Amino acid sequence: MKSKSLLFCFVFALCINTNTANSQVNKQDSLALVDLYNSTGGADWYYHTNWLTKNPLSTWYEITVTGTRVTGVELSGDNLIGNIPSSIGNLANLELLDFQNNHLSGSILSSIGNLINLQRLLFDRSWNLVYK
Repeated sequence: MKSKSLLFCFVFALCINTNTANSQVNKQDSLALVDLYNSTGGADWYYHTNWLTKNPLSTWYEITVTGTRVTGVELSGDNLIGNIPSSIGNLANLELLDFQNNHLSGSILSSIGNLINLQRLLFDRSWNLVYK
C-alpha cells in the first residue's frame, strides 16, 4: 500500500511538472513584451498588473495567451508613451494589437509585417506614423 501511495505521488508530481513546462510562453514573446514595457514607459502605464513579474504572461494586464504563444495585446488608453520596439514583430502568433488612445510616436516598423496572423491592428488616427 505504501508503494502504491509513493507511486501515485511520483506520477502526480510528474504530471504537474509536465503541465507547467508546457504552459510556459515562448521566450521571444516574453522578451518582446518586456521591450514593449520598457520602451513605452511601462512603470507609468495606468494599468500594468503583473507585468515584469514571475507570474505567467497570461496574467499580465491585457495580454492573451493561447497555448505557449501571445495572441493578443490590448493596451488601449493605458498611457503608453514612446516608440513601439521592433521586437513586437517577434510575436508571430499575434492576432490582435490595440494601441489606441495612447501617446505613441515614431514609425511603424517593417517588423510589423512579420505578424502574419494579425487580424486587428488598432492605432490612433491622430498618430503621425511613418512606415519604415
